[in-house]
Amino acid sequence: MALVMKFGGTSVGDGPRIKSVADIVLSIKDSGEMPVVVSSAHSGITNMLFEAANRALKGDKQAAESVRARQKEIIASLDLDETLVDKELNKLEEMLHGVRMLGELSPRSLDTVVSFGERMSTKVIAAHIRSRGRRAEAFAAYDVGLTTTRRFGQARPLPDAAEDINQKVGEILKNEVIPIITGYIGKSEDGCITTLGRNGSDYSAAIFGAAIEAREIQIWTDVPGILTTDPRVVPSARLIKALSFSEASELANYGAKVIHPSTLTPAVEKSIPIRVKSTMEPSGNGSVIIPQSQRSEEIVKAIAHKDGITLVHIHETRMLGRPGFLSKIAKVFQIHKIDVDMIATSEVSVSLTVEDTSHLDRAVKRLERFAKVTVVHDRAIVCVVGEGLAETPRTIARVFDAMANIDVPIDLISQGATRLNLGLVVPAKDVKNVVNALHQELFPE
Repeated sequence: MALVMKFGGTSVGDGPRIKSVADIVLSIKDSGEMPVVVSSAHSGITNMLFEAANRALKGDKQAAESVRARQKEIIASLDLDETLVDKELNKLEEMLHGVRMLGELSPRSLDTVVSFGERMSTKVIAAHIRSRGRRAEAFAAYDVGLTTTRRFGQARPLPDAAEDINQKVGEILKNEVIPIITGYIGKSEDGCITTLGRNGSDYSAAIFGAAIEAREIQIWTDVPGILTTDPRVVPSARLIKALSFSEASELANYGAKVIHPSTLTPAVEKSIPIRVKSTMEPSGNGSVIIPQSQRSEEIVKAIAHKDGITLVHIHETRMLGRPGFLSKIAKVFQIHKIDVDMIATSEVSVSLTVEDTSHLDRAVKRLERFAKVTVVHDRAIVCVVGEGLAETPRTIARVFDAMANIDVPIDLISQGATRLNLGLVVPAKDVKNVVNALHQELFPE
């Protein structure tokens, strides 16, 4: 069976890293499995491309120079043909010239500009593997079946894409060629290049893995796997050996940086395990995400946190006994296209959290027509996640014991419908203290 291996930007960030990636891929090939590689752009390149597009819009004629210099440096470090990606670099220059001349940067043009990162990195990786005497070829995802919606910046695969991917990738593998496929990008039915959203290479890997019914989808990063919390906050954070799709989804939605939330959907539908591994420790087992993990003795699998949260309190006593209060609030947030993270309600009050506050002022004005509104900024969500959490009152009690010991106020408490998470909203300035206290209580040394 095939094994899908996605490598992130830091994993292919320079010559030595690319050599390490090639070692890993070839070891899989030599073991008898069929690797299908999905790659991000070299680290930093995507940001450079976004910046280049905006600089071109302002009239900068040298907008692409930093990208060109970086790509040439990586190619030289691998002793590859210096003209390897000249075709892509020249097309990039043409695109930026058009942006500069028109004075316009449409979402369609921006997707095309940023797509060059993956289109170049895959050519570099494939060329390096060929230089080692092995068969490899770079493919744009849309040339091997990934047809998407025309929603630039947030494209999604069309229903027929899976069958097309399965057929085309299958033919490549029959010829004993290692495919190096672009992550992050696709193409609409009318031929427009699209992107799947930032960090969308994880999603690409899951799309391809599900389409070819891979044995496993591997996400290779610069960390050993999924940890019990952010190691930058708690240096003693531990590796999680196994967790469920549901647990991983909750962690991703509440701030864990390893897995892109959309990644899980295609894998869930086909019950394909996702394994997170480190290119720094390729022999390690990493963390595996499976359809349903067994409950651990500790119950809690991890603690996630998300900063940049704004809390909105909505209160109106005149709504007591009158239906429709919640629906009126929901309609306001729908009108202003504001996503809500967490919510807690009573009959006359609603408290909720939002991340994007760009339209919040207008929403508050509309809410104030029928309720009193208080907005509190500089908040954070801390989320405790684990299968069986709702059925273990002692574990929940330990969470609140830890909070009581550090005397940090809790602005909102929420337990989701999945019943495997407990979310707390706290002042942002206290989030590190909270995460450390909870980790010490729930994962004692």
